[in-house]
Amino acid sequence: MRRLILAAAAALLSAFGAHGETLWIGNAQLIAATSACVNSVTVGDFFRAIYRPMGVPLGNGANSHLALLAQRSSFVMRVPNNTFRASINYVGQTVGSTIGITSKAGGILGWQESAGFGSPLVSNVTASIANFYGVTGCTGTVRMALMRLP
Repeated sequence: MRRLILAAAAALLSAFGAHGETLWIGNAQLIAATSACVNSVTVGDFFRAIYRPMGVPLGNGANSHLALLAQRSSFVMRVPNNTFRASINYVGQTVGSTIGITSKAGGILGWQESAGFGSPLVSNVTASIANFYGVTGCTGTVRMALMRLP
């Protein structure tokens, strides 16, 4: 009976297709930062990057999400009802090593993709972000190499 249920589930998935979340994962490096960043992040810092672009057909809804995860902290940004690109605002939260959680808003000052998100499996992004890592007045530029998960 169990085999029959599993076979039926597999047949349904193949007939209708699976509609999971579209995730892009990779590494990011801080390549430039203003002096206001000095007590929080430093040029050369590395992060694990997770990007979810908007798109109902992709399963991600109307919001885009970008998370930068360091060894002892994280910075998660969301662009409501839009996608990450230059000249758009985000809302975000940081979780620090002392279990402090702060909310912050800022702007995406620059966003350059080597290939648009969608059909290619790899995209390199350079982004300049105001209030980077939740620090008021800090502008950080990160370079991310992202790969789409199937």
